[in-house]
Amino acid sequence: MIAVELPEADLLPWIAPYDGQVAVAALNSPTSSAVSGPPEAIRALEAALRRAGTPTRAVRINRPFHSPAMDPLLPPLRDALKDIEPLPFAVPFHSTALPGAVDPRLGADYWAHNLRDQVRFGPTVADLVADGVDTFVEIGPHGALRGAVEETALAHGTRVHAVGSLRRGEPGPRALLGAAASLFAQGVPVSTESLFPYGGQVVDTPLVRWQKDRYWLDAPPRSSTGSGTGTEAAAPAAGAAEPAAVPAPRPPEEIILGEIAEVLGVPAGKFGEGTRLRDFGLDSMLAIRLSTRVQTLFGHRISPAEFFGDGTLPELVGRLADLVARPGDPGTGTGPGAAHAVGTDRTSLLEELSDMDAEDLLDELAARQLLDPPEAADGAAPAREHLRTLPARERSFQLAPCAHGQAGIWFMQQLAPEAVPYNLMMAARIPGEVDEPALRRAVRAVVERHPALRTAFVEAGGRPYQLILDEPVHEFLAVDATGLDTEAVHEALAEHGHRPLDLDQGPLLRVVLMSRGPRDHHLLLVIHHVAADAASVDIVVQDLQELYEEARRGDLAHQEPAACYTRFVEWEREWLGGADAEAALRWWSERLAAPPPHLDLPRPAEMGTPGAGRPAADRPAGVVFEGEDLTFRWNADEARRLKAFAVQEGVSVSTLVLAGFFATLHHTAGAEDVVLGTAVAQRGEAGRERAVGYYLNTAPVRARPAAHRTFRELLREVHEFTLGMLGHMNYPLDLLASKLNPPRAEGRAPWFDFAVNWLSDDAFTHVNSLFHGIGEPEPSGSLRLVPVPLRRRIAKFDLEITMSDVADDVVGHVQYKPSFLERDTVTTLLEHFRSVLLTSVRRPDQALEHLAPVSRPQEADQ
Repeated sequence: MIAVELPEADLLPWIAPYDGQVAVAALNSPTSSAVSGPPEAIRALEAALRRAGTPTRAVRINRPFHSPAMDPLLPPLRDALKDIEPLPFAVPFHSTALPGAVDPRLGADYWAHNLRDQVRFGPTVADLVADGVDTFVEIGPHGALRGAVEETALAHGTRVHAVGSLRRGEPGPRALLGAAASLFAQGVPVSTESLFPYGGQVVDTPLVRWQKDRYWLDAPPRSSTGSGTGTEAAAPAAGAAEPAAVPAPRPPEEIILGEIAEVLGVPAGKFGEGTRLRDFGLDSMLAIRLSTRVQTLFGHRISPAEFFGDGTLPELVGRLADLVARPGDPGTGTGPGAAHAVGTDRTSLLEELSDMDAEDLLDELAARQLLDPPEAADGAAPAREHLRTLPARERSFQLAPCAHGQAGIWFMQQLAPEAVPYNLMMAARIPGEVDEPALRRAVRAVVERHPALRTAFVEAGGRPYQLILDEPVHEFLAVDATGLDTEAVHEALAEHGHRPLDLDQGPLLRVVLMSRGPRDHHLLLVIHHVAADAASVDIVVQDLQELYEEARRGDLAHQEPAACYTRFVEWEREWLGGADAEAALRWWSERLAAPPPHLDLPRPAEMGTPGAGRPAADRPAGVVFEGEDLTFRWNADEARRLKAFAVQEGVSVSTLVLAGFFATLHHTAGAEDVVLGTAVAQRGEAGRERAVGYYLNTAPVRARPAAHRTFRELLREVHEFTLGMLGHMNYPLDLLASKLNPPRAEGRAPWFDFAVNWLSDDAFTHVNSLFHGIGEPEPSGSLRLVPVPLRRRIAKFDLEITMSDVADDVVGHVQYKPSFLERDTVTTLLEHFRSVLLTSVRRPDQALEHLAPVSRPQEADQ
């Protein structure tokens, strides 16, 4: 059986040639169906669908249920069940076996229908939605149908709340309590007496975790013998017992408000007339998530910048409702078929190549033993034709273009093949036993699931192309670390992290398991940046933990591919050919006109001195990636002050941190016109939330921290720039540099040498703590990963600061080039940064020229 991303009407022509052997076994949602039949026929159908660009996924079922293959079983089944007497229903039962049936008699004929005929899950959910049911609980060992429920409801103009009951790899009581809490937050009555039989009291809690107030229980707990507060939470579908009249379509304002409430985790009833989104600490990642939700619901692309306005929440909701009511641009919809609008077209790719380049590509693929070399003969087909007509069964790879970001990384890596500036490395301790064979199988399954991780690259015509391999190539090393102390283990992990990954041959993923004893292990993950970003690391870690549990139980199946990165590549190509790209180029051209010269930091003794700087002659020639790193940590009180000020000013913490660094550069180096770099996620389109790949762009941010300006004025300037950047962030940096052609200096990036990034704790589950090597692991089955600090001796820029909020503190990791910047210079700059930022938050209306100098730190590096 396979799941196919097509509605039944579009799927029927595909199964017609199979002479009744293959049937549509299930209608999962308006855009997804399942097909069942003999294995040979299903494999042939799957291959045909994939060649046409239609995604499919294997369903782990060992019999062709809901197909003609079940016909011989029906007489003995009816005979075996002929004497059963079904009991009456306590709540209405909506059957997925019989169209429109409610409370059917569950006799032998019914179970024969249930085995042989189609599962009408999507239509049944639609009927429940039409009856007014707005809450669903999926009862099962692992959530699989929540997405289908939500999609079906959206197709009928309704937003519903769907929760799972259990989650694979998560303790059952925790998962069930989480489901009950989710239902309670949505207004479903939940019996606290059943959940907490020894007494419990419901109290209000802070809406945002850094907004502190007193929440002491002055009243004694309510007796557990009192009357119940409502129905139990574990009902299959809330509201199903008494079907309501068919509701009128919900107005867009109500739907949008519900989406905002869900993303923020705040009940919509808590919003007042004067509420503003900034009161909840909105950052760019949450804004991108809201933009994606609106696009999914209404088919309109809403800029994330819309959510950062100064208006009240009712005003924002009204404006968004007006925007989604306007006619949409072609191709922005997300209804049935929209997900398939983009796919890799091998024919158009080959048309980009000259005949000579195509021959070189064919020779290279043959040299890598990915293809048999074509026979030389008179009248032989040209290389392009040979590649175009090559049957899928004879290929063990897919050839695809690269995204601009990928191509930029590939080019920089060619300059220094042995350098490792793009190795993403994370280390953790595993406190407990490790089933090494199960871990190996789980790693392989992760690579099977995510095509970006099994990609290599080939050059043709001076440009790189992706080779997405069928084989899940990866590197897994098991290292005996018996007798090594902790420091030696950490150093050995760092050495493995600094070994190059081969872009030409792969693999792009390395996993190292170091073991000192049966219950003393360390795990290292190394992924090349060309295949992943921070969100991808989060997904890989989550999948690894989940698949490890399946491997230990012995039920790990072959993984069908998840969302393929090639869709993003095609989307980027289409976007660059449209009006949005032209508008973005105009915006960037205006903001980056007459750029300032590159900034060189003065030495510590000269920081704060007018005209301070260092001669350009001090800079080594050429591109170097050798780096050093250090860390810093600001305490919880300082973190709260920064977050509270950001909320007060209606800006994100990321914007506040950028403004603070601009002010620091003015204070230490006298800069009055500066460009910094910052990483921005390109996950604002529907379907990218769970995708692994390089969904990232580095964007320039320009500000003018002149001496007479106040910090509040500077902050407002940076805020306005970042809002505009969010609306134009998809223009690739390498292409922007090519179009605008800024002044270049050898060994220096266009526009900036310093980068500042903020990774919000709300946006990521694992990557913040693993990257910084601090924090506690999330409870997730037997593969518990305790973060371990890891030294990184690499640097892409003169100086790059990556900051996050972890365990209520602000933590930072700094990578810098010691061939130009001394460690003393960096530690002094960081202390100035902390002092300038915290002083500016206390006195935001003070002119930058009046910022007081700070004393040298006793211990800046930890």
